[in-house]
Amino acid sequence: MKNIWVAIIDDHELFASGLAMVLNKIRGISVSFIALNGVDLFKKIETSEKTPDVILMDIEMPKMDGIDATKKLKAKYPNIKVIILTMHTRESYIIYLLKLGADGYLFKNAKPKELEMAILSVYEDDKYFTTKVHNLTAKALSRKRIAKPKLTLGGAITEREAEVLTLICKGKKNYEIAAILFVSKRTIDSHRQKLLQKTEARNTAELIKFAIKNNLFSFDDID
Repeated sequence: MKNIWVAIIDDHELFASGLAMVLNKIRGISVSFIALNGVDLFKKIETSEKTPDVILMDIEMPKMDGIDATKKLKAKYPNIKVIILTMHTRESYIIYLLKLGADGYLFKNAKPKELEMAILSVYEDDKYFTTKVHNLTAKALSRKRIAKPKLTLGGAITEREAEVLTLICKGKKNYEIAAILFVSKRTIDSHRQKLLQKTEARNTAELIKFAIKNNLFSFDDID
């Protein structure tokens, strides 16, 4: 059996070190490295003697969080598998990370045996999700979810702005959103600028995180 190399990405060093000790005791699994955030992850991928086959990714981290790191990782290293390992149970986080290409989603209270099963499963080109994750995603996708106006520091987000925000979350460019909504690109530029002001987001990535955390992302027409 080929040895599976795993990297742990988590800003809680004590947790990451303990997890590494557990994994290194499992036959056929070895820890390639520990990184404290997404920026650290990409530096270590380039310098590590063993490129990880599977990455255990936390979500909340400084500098570059698990959402941005997963998106960048899947674009640059599509063959590396990603298992989200977090305490976040919010449906919007789960759905969005699955859309980004996450291969598995586990909670940090998972038992070592389940973690081992998840690693083996994604390594064999399968997916791994807990029963709770299956139930949460099924619940989210089975009901029609409409983005509702949200009161922010800069004022209430209108239904049209929420619709634009949903399309931004789906990776659409301004000209694409304009075509979908049958309006001019200038109108979409204006909506995006208002969204940035109302949410106090500095860029598109922060807009997306705002939408996820506030359940403004519509799950209709999931690709």
